[in-house]
Amino acid sequence: MDDIFESTVKFLNNNLDISKLPSSNVKNIELDDLTVIHCSHQYMFNQYESDFNESNGTVVLLFCDHYWYGDLSFSGSGDRYTKVSESLVNIINISKKFHDKRVILVNENFFTSDEMKLYGKIPNNLEMLTSPMTMYDSFICSYYDNPVIDVGHKTFSEGYHVMCLNNNPRPHRVGVVLYLMYMNLFDNIHVSFVSKERWESNVEYTNETILSFIYPRHNELRHKLRDLSLEHKFKSTSEYVYDDDEDKHSSNMDNFFKNLLPKYQNVAIEIITESTSLEYSAHLTEKFVHCVLGKCFPIIIGTVGNVDLYRKLGYDMFDDIIDHSYDSEENPFYRMKMAIDLNIHILTNKEMAISMYHENEHRLDKNISNYYKGYDMVLNDVVGGLYYMLNGYSS
Repeated sequence: MDDIFESTVKFLNNNLDISKLPSSNVKNIELDDLTVIHCSHQYMFNQYESDFNESNGTVVLLFCDHYWYGDLSFSGSGDRYTKVSESLVNIINISKKFHDKRVILVNENFFTSDEMKLYGKIPNNLEMLTSPMTMYDSFICSYYDNPVIDVGHKTFSEGYHVMCLNNNPRPHRVGVVLYLMYMNLFDNIHVSFVSKERWESNVEYTNETILSFIYPRHNELRHKLRDLSLEHKFKSTSEYVYDDDEDKHSSNMDNFFKNLLPKYQNVAIEIITESTSLEYSAHLTEKFVHCVLGKCFPIIIGTVGNVDLYRKLGYDMFDDIIDHSYDSEENPFYRMKMAIDLNIHILTNKEMAISMYHENEHRLDKNISNYYKGYDMVLNDVVGGLYYMLNGYSS
């Protein structure tokens, strides 16, 4: 089975067997003036410029990444942003420069238009199609013909019953690990933080970015968190390391099946530190997919609206078990703090968590089914949406 991006390219080149799509309304398209550009965060303006100079009348940008990077600094004014991501700025500016061309951006961030508006008016020739494609790439395709990823019988044999995994030391991950340390929750929670390579190469990370979001009246908490030593706690226990020369998707698969699946046998709850928290970038990530396949109740350390997005994608967020009212808190530090504080009872009560797991295992299984069913829905959304847009209909 092809991944979503590959199937989309085949469709645009009239090489996709559309008879396999759930929708019977989608047909092959024949557009001589169509140019498809594969792009990502690494794509610079001069690369877009070169491609656009040789492009035809309609340009489809397949953005192969599932979130936007904004400016993580805090201006002190209370605003969540000081700058729109450079990736979006490049797309806006190239669309403005080539205003005679029709540009269709296919991406995964459900808040792309909101973030673009922070930069100014969206160009009239720029249209967007949004769908969570990356989570149905090779990770799912490699196992689609045998969709039985079974966490097995959970033994709960370890002292902890909660897991919180962190690799790249992004600000919100620094914040959640510091706060878990401050709350003395490590007896209940298995926490990983930062790959060994980062310690050994002395790659700097900072806790000040996320701590700058603590209101002035809580300066005492800010100082206490700043004084905690992550290196002292984690330097000798770093784990979940990806090899730099491995394919990213292959690494995600290997990491899940070799390292993570056994961990999920011992936990009922996962505190998921998403790809980003400060930017406006709610999206479906492999981290949430791991939690679904690992059959855990999720607590999301992500952006505003991350939990609500997952509900809209058909996932049971177990609102009767996990208090997700943090999801609407604008301040990223207090959103993270609320997520932990509101659920401290189940985070510290192993017997309660295990009991809830057994009572609701059928609902956890339904979430797995929802994930697998999503492949056909996402493929149909992307191909069907492009079909109607390219044929002059409103998607």
